[in-house]
Amino acid sequence: MRYVALTGTVIDTERDLGPAQRHVAQKLMAWLSLGLAPAELRRRLATALCVGWNNEGAVSPSPALTAMAEDIIQRAAITLGRAAGPDWFMAQAWPGRFAGGGLLADAAGGLAVLDAADRARGTLAADGFSFEQVLEDLRAGGQMARQIAALGLRPRWLESGGRPVF
Repeated sequence: MRYVALTGTVIDTERDLGPAQRHVAQKLMAWLSLGLAPAELRRRLATALCVGWNNEGAVSPSPALTAMAEDIIQRAAITLGRAAGPDWFMAQAWPGRFAGGGLLADAAGGLAVLDAADRARGTLAADGFSFEQVLEDLRAGGQMARQIAALGLRPRWLESGGRPVF
């Protein structure tokens, strides 16, 4: 799984975390989805690191797990209104949880705009636009880009080998 942090940093959990660390990261994501406060997440993280996984003993957090844990705790603060949300979103369709936000088709034919913390920030009127046209408009600074700027957001492009990944 690719985890996109609020800073835009991408953590590849398969490459950057060991099995026990992935287990702790999954627990953190589950606890975040329950709406737990940052202090409770920190307490549970400390316990999970001490208890470990699969009877292997305590888990040593790698820099990637530490960064991911701090990011998840920051997301909890944003969700609870205790911290400002990010000012960017990933220029991508069908965003998944922890994917840096993006554009998601809504029932009314518009595009919901999710910020990097995956919080809905508004809707774009995308009548007659294909998603590819929306991305081109974002790159060119057109109508959609202006609508997103009015929401206080700016797109970021995830690059892979010099090419944008959507």
